[in-house]
Amino acid sequence: MNVALESFSRQVKSRLYPLSVLETVLEWLVERLPRRLILVEFKSSHDVAVISEIKGEYKATGNSPSFEMVFSIGVPQCGWYYLEAALSRNNGNRETSIRADMRGKAHESISITIPTNLRGTVREIFFLPPNVTALYWLPTAAPGYFSQSPLLIHKISPLESYLRRMHRVIYDLWRFRGSATSTSVGLTWLGAITNLSDAYQRTAILRNNRLNGNDYSAFIVNNDTFQKSEMRILRRQVSQLPLHPLISLIM
Repeated sequence: MNVALESFSRQVKSRLYPLSVLETVLEWLVERLPRRLILVEFKSSHDVAVISEIKGEYKATGNSPSFEMVFSIGVPQCGWYYLEAALSRNNGNRETSIRADMRGKAHESISITIPTNLRGTVREIFFLPPNVTALYWLPTAAPGYFSQSPLLIHKISPLESYLRRMHRVIYDLWRFRGSATSTSVGLTWLGAITNLSDAYQRTAILRNNRLNGNDYSAFIVNNDTFQKSEMRILRRQVSQLPLHPLISLIM
């Protein structure tokens, strides 16, 4: 990779949420596998008003804002790709996807879900089938302001794809162990072993559900369920209060 491309790569990565020390080491090792950086530019396509292209600031004027993705090598074809980007939205909607238009008898397209973390960092593996004619970036699915970095896209080997997907599936299974969060979308250890592609897609659904706040049972477990030790602390603190007001709830 030449100096200009290395600088571009560092620029995008500097805006991402930092990895842990162990993850940084693993990332360095995985990046030694064969891969190729593909440059892409945004071309406003639908429901997008440009605020500042230099800063990457935009306004979605409808429910389906999209950019045409213009590549330096033409439309990428069949294979595995790794996407890194920073994406911040202030409209409360966290739905992001890539739409791929396909060549065929009828106009066909597929949607590829692109989850982000709570801080707006995108690190996602996706697969492009044969006969793709155009790609579109859909950063959100509601009106409002958003900002984004350039997209850092690498064409990667099947081995890198497997390692990254397996890492995320195992991470999510471990992170949500003992809760209804992973089972609610059908994410299981058996599924990870027998069908990695399906398990990986389920992690994308799981992450989007968490961001959109529609996993109420998981929210209650994580934010509104007290442990016995926490109840003991609360009771002790209440007993030490100088005033003990009476609170009556009338229904």
